[in-house]
Amino acid sequence: MSGSPSRGSQPGWPEDDRTPCSELEFETHLSSPQADAIEGVHPGELLPVAIDTRDGVRKVAVYREGDIAGTITADRLPALLRCLQQGQAFVAEVIRVDGGAIRIRVHTL
Repeated sequence: MSGSPSRGSQPGWPEDDRTPCSELEFETHLSSPQADAIEGVHPGELLPVAIDTRDGVRKVAVYREGDIAGTITADRLPALLRCLQQGQAFVAEVIRVDGGAIRIRVHTL
């Protein structure tokens, strides 16, 4: 039906392109970086990615030393969320740090 979210998607989110989880990889910026958690982050660092439901809001979070470093809001979010829910592990590899702007590559372990 037109206007309905696609399977695995939520209203307002892009469609899940159904990429196989083992092949899902993309670059994006870390959204809502948390200053305390990202202090000292460096290119090449691997940060765990997981679903976070604190505050009653489901989001895909990037962690550093147990704290949320930021979130992922890329176009590939529906596919990433589907894969995380299926048990596939992902990391965010730090590509570039420019002050508080952090470029990451999300990929499987």
